[in-house]
Amino acid sequence: MRRHIVLVSLLVCLAISPIASAAMVHQEWWTGVGASRQAIIDFLGDLANPVPTPDYEGVLEESRFVGSRDNYVAKFYGWVTVPVTGTYQFHYACDDYGMLYVSQDEEMANAVEVAWVDGWTNIAEWNKYPTQHSEPMELRQGQVMAVMAFFQEAGGGDNMDIGWTGPAPLSSDITNPTYLTDYITNIPPTPTKAKSPSPEDGAIDVPRDVVLGWAAGKFAATHDVYLGTAFDDVNDATRADPRGVLVSQGQAATTYDPPGLLDFNTTYYWRIDEVNAPPSNTIYDGKIWSFTTEPFAYPVPSIIATTSGISEAGSGPEKTIDGSGINAADEHSTEASDMWLALPGDEPLYVQYEFDRIYKLHEMLVWNYNVQFELLLGFGIKDVTVEYSVDGEEWTVLGDVSLAQATARATYVANTTVPFDGVPVKYVRLNVNSGHGPMGQFGLSEVRFLYIPAQAREPQPGDAATRVEVGSALSWRAGRDAASHEVYLGTDPNELALAGTVAGATF
Repeated sequence: MRRHIVLVSLLVCLAISPIASAAMVHQEWWTGVGASRQAIIDFLGDLANPVPTPDYEGVLEESRFVGSRDNYVAKFYGWVTVPVTGTYQFHYACDDYGMLYVSQDEEMANAVEVAWVDGWTNIAEWNKYPTQHSEPMELRQGQVMAVMAFFQEAGGGDNMDIGWTGPAPLSSDITNPTYLTDYITNIPPTPTKAKSPSPEDGAIDVPRDVVLGWAAGKFAATHDVYLGTAFDDVNDATRADPRGVLVSQGQAATTYDPPGLLDFNTTYYWRIDEVNAPPSNTIYDGKIWSFTTEPFAYPVPSIIATTSGISEAGSGPEKTIDGSGINAADEHSTEASDMWLALPGDEPLYVQYEFDRIYKLHEMLVWNYNVQFELLLGFGIKDVTVEYSVDGEEWTVLGDVSLAQATARATYVANTTVPFDGVPVKYVRLNVNSGHGPMGQFGLSEVRFLYIPAQAREPQPGDAATRVEVGSALSWRAGRDAASHEVYLGTDPNELALAGTVAGATF
């Protein structure tokens, strides 16, 4: 079986003769990849700097590539220079599944998907699917753009073509575009840069004792580590101007352990510059990555709300814990249907909250009743006695608290905080003593309970994991301020035996 992939700039086209600029087109391919665009993305992980080692990689010396495999994915990448300022479109054809990514600059990591094929096309079959054409884009003369194309071959013939249309001298016919061949520019390839950051770029809820890690660029001898909370500092810092964020220079290891603990709920930016070995000692600036550390406290996720009162229809106590009426800025609406409102029954009025387990409770935030005329009606609760319990039988009085009145505006945010200071709690009860008005009805908009994570979580292997290797280590994310960990292990969840006590979160 004989297959042809012909380069049309980055591209491969059977009819093209050898091209002078083909030596600037980089090629990589991997075998054993499933047939879909998502399979390509899942397999490669990072499209600009794929995680798996390719079965083949090189720079094309001629325009024809002959393959003899099925179930592989190929990547072609390079850089094109815009010949004339104007409006352009990119066009893509391939067999089988594939996608085309284009960057507005020379950074391959900035490339976004502009065209794709969910199926297959014949050679230079440019108009089989509407997704083969990018949206029009305004480009300027001399602009250098990184381009990368991928396709997955399941079986049979294989081909790939990339073209573009635009102002003269390019074609303006999207069914017969100009190939990219004559516009390739020789730019150093991106594998010189660090990749696969850990934590992942944009990660949230990252432990404060995180150890940063990455995969080294292909030619890196050492690494410069930049870390800080200001994007501009991390982006602009150099060895000559470290700006207080060059935390490690010339290290050999591909990990970095920040001293002490990072701050709570803070976004950090970091960059790894790869330094080539002598004699060049060339420094390749890395991409800016970011992560956000864990908050001090987390919302209790599962709560049941009950009351001794007689609630308005459709405005039961569950309205105070279901997030209804709360927007992304934590502002509460003025809609009565988003709130709880009740009359006292035969016993003193209270509203009670039951958690799914015992938590080390940090605090309670309160949004009082917030209808449009609340300042006149005064339905909001004013004075409460707060109690808590671990079993629902024995109760401890936290204290008497005055709840601030709502603003009667749709921009209302929580304006009462009740500290619990880390006591163990499963139940909280608010005993209503008075309201902000004389109407005899009492209500709340929302309450939120925040806890300090004291229990172990995020187990590895994951809960209910199968096919786990015998002898695998057990690890977990430690509870806040845990000094030691008792590990229980067995085959019966009701009769686990103490297997050992360890200082770290690994067994």
